[in-house]
Amino acid sequence: MDLITLLHTTARSFPEHDAIRYQQRGTPYPAFVQQTRQAARVLKDLGVQPGDNVALMCRNTPGFLQAAYGAWRLGARVVPVNH
Repeated sequence: MDLITLLHTTARSFPEHDAIRYQQRGTPYPAFVQQTRQAARVLKDLGVQPGDNVALMCRNTPGFLQAAYGAWRLGARVVPVNH
C-alpha cells in the first residue's frame, strides 16, 4: 500500500480526526487531503512529472507534509533538504 492510498483510507475511516497537529492546531483528514491535492496541482503546473525528484527545503511544518504528499500524488520522489 502506498502513502496516498493509506492517507485516503485513513481519511475515510476517521474523517473527524486530525491528520496533523502543529502548534496546538489540528488539521482534519479531509482538509489535509484537499491541501495535498492543491499542492499536487501547483507542482504539476510547475512541470513536475512522475519520476521527477522534488527537493523540499522547508522547516518541520505542515507545509512540508503538504508538499511531500503533493509530490507523491504525482509519482515524484521527495528529496528533503536540511538547512
